[in-house]
Amino acid sequence: MVHLKGIAPVGCQKAAIQQTVPYPVSLLLPKDIRIHSFTSTKAFDDAGAQKGIEVYVEARDAYGDTTKAFGDFRFELYAYRPQSPDPKGRLIATWTEPLQDPKVDALHWGNV
Repeated sequence: MVHLKGIAPVGCQKAAIQQTVPYPVSLLLPKDIRIHSFTSTKAFDDAGAQKGIEVYVEARDAYGDTTKAFGDFRFELYAYRPQSPDPKGRLIATWTEPLQDPKVDALHWGNV
């Protein structure tokens, strides 16, 4: 499970690089990604002044097992419109978390 913290502005988007992975190794790559229920708002300093969202992302392979994922995770935060057929309101913020360096990524990965 990937554990990402905070909100940061987004810069330029990079083009995706795609590589073919042979079967059966391809079964172990992320197939589905979801925002985990542990995601919540959080104060990121002791005084409680620096507030944000602590996002838990879960990547699952073809067997439904949790696995690690590399790449850029892009997040969009929308206002909530209660009692609306489309509860997604205006876009509040977008940010990207790059997970492409295994040494840095290890700071985000958790065994939850």
